[in-house]
Amino acid sequence: MHWTDRYVHTLIYSHIWVAGAATALGWQTLILNHHTPACDGLTIYLFSGTMMAYSLQRWFGMSVLSDHRQNLIGPVRQWWPWMVAISGIAALTSFFQLSPSAKWVGLLAGILSIVYIVPINTHQRIRDIPGLKIFLISIVWALATVILPLAQVTDPGDFFQTGALFCSRALFIFAITLPFDLRDEEADSRHRTLTLPLLLGWEKCLKIGLIAPGCSILIDSLRLIQGWIDWYGWWGNSLTILLASWMLFRTNRNRSERFSDCGWMD
Repeated sequence: MHWTDRYVHTLIYSHIWVAGAATALGWQTLILNHHTPACDGLTIYLFSGTMMAYSLQRWFGMSVLSDHRQNLIGPVRQWWPWMVAISGIAALTSFFQLSPSAKWVGLLAGILSIVYIVPINTHQRIRDIPGLKIFLISIVWALATVILPLAQVTDPGDFFQTGALFCSRALFIFAITLPFDLRDEEADSRHRTLTLPLLLGWEKCLKIGLIAPGCSILIDSLRLIQGWIDWYGWWGNSLTILLASWMLFRTNRNRSERFSDCGWMD
């Protein structure tokens, strides 16, 4: 493996990338609601909590991965116990810096993230329940990046305003999660995890995946009309959603591991 590939794989499979994304979305929520993000307990909790949850999921899920993916992940595996321990300590410490209402939201999001991989019988985990996986991911991410930041600043805003942002974010997460399920179609079939691509087929999933971001833009447009978001926020969200839609459109069975996990790399 070339040294550049080694660094890229370390970045991807250490989950620093996805933890940074969760933190950025949390900050975006604060900015859209006229609050200034800071490197405080909320930021540390979002980053470290996401990193711990994804590292645990990957750690416990190694046995169901293909030999090819295990080889790609191999150089990072030795660091997972340390990543789980360090990020876990950081998440626990920062948890006590959250506001009372944010603690309840953070606790709920954290429990759902961990329960996600808990076995419910000998051959099935909760994430293996037919069609549930992608919806659970969308809800947890919307909880962590919308409700949690607003609860922390003790200004959740109007119920409908917050609900609209929650739905828009969940639809966006739904759309960008689909490429992972499409990529893992063969492995999920082998391990009898009935994801949406296996339940509905590749073509229908792509159509649903392109409808979801369209609905997200529609909700943001309604938020713009209601004065809940300004033009800068609307354009920023729309461009991000359109970029995600374009990348989803380009997804196919022959795409490399990097396309699915980094998006901009192929």
